[in-house]
Amino acid sequence: PLPMGFWCYCRSPHKAINYVIQGTEAVAQKIAVNRFEIEVLKLGLDAVKVLDYHDEFLLECSDEDAESAGKLACECYKWASDQIFEWYKSNSHLFPNEGSPDFAFNLDGGYKVGTTYLSTH
Repeated sequence: PLPMGFWCYCRSPHKAINYVIQGTEAVAQKIAVNRFEIEVLKLGLDAVKVLDYHDEFLLECSDEDAESAGKLACECYKWASDQIFEWYKSNSHLFPNEGSPDFAFNLDGGYKVGTTYLSTH
């Protein structure tokens, strides 16, 4: 099982761990992006998500809100990883072997402020 009740099916045992890793990352991205959108509205930041892909997103925002938006994005990824870990702990019954993964991971990353895609990537 993947976090938050999503399931993926894999017929090849040697590929199973990759399905779990990639699927968990996809769920984490969705959680972080949704949290970011909610928090931007709550805080009244002048920031708009332009693009999200794999494990990051690109924002367009005012100079005044750039640092706040970057820090918020990092916090949202960390929050997403915490939510996933808690979900795994409370749903260990879904795992057929010794239980759910018993390790936390931290998706908190970094951010760059710039005027072009190249300068922010």
